[in-house]
Amino acid sequence: MPPALLSRAAPRRQGQRALRDNRATWRASNVGEILLDGACAWLDCSIERELPAGDHDIVLLRVHDLHADRTVEPLVFHRSAFGRLQRAA
Repeated sequence: MPPALLSRAAPRRQGQRALRDNRATWRASNVGEILLDGACAWLDCSIERELPAGDHDIVLLRVHDLHADRTVEPLVFHRSAFGRLQRAA
């Protein structure tokens, strides 16, 4: 396996192990991406371009496929905690 593919495969295997250990249900796409069951949305993307920006990188993605389920509330991770969005009054 070429180094670029190997470096991308290792985190995917680690992610699959973490999902299994936490009993999350998921399925793999045709090319191996992890899709969480019950997610409000998913995007199938590839890296189009990486731009250096100081001590960060800006990564531009090309979206190949997407799905959104408007009946599922999004889960938000903010300030090291999970929560839900609430509609403004």
